[in-house]
Amino acid sequence: SSVGGLGDLVKDGETGLLVTPDSPAELAEAACALLAQPQKLRTMAQQARKRYEQFFTLEKFTAETYDFYNSLLE
Repeated sequence: SSVGGLGDLVKDGETGLLVTPDSPAELAEAACALLAQPQKLRTMAQQARKRYEQFFTLEKFTAETYDFYNSLLE
């Protein structure tokens, strides 16, 4: 669901589906829609993996944190 930072992590319709919080009917509808379209589900999963590798790996986080603290020292 679209709570907390998930809206920043998931690109709705591209790397996943965001639904209204506390809306089980909407969640069920989204899940059923994806199960009915396996190719779309595979494509979203591939896009989610690419997004993870681009922005959210431990190496990426470590490098960005290092660069941030290093810039404070300059």
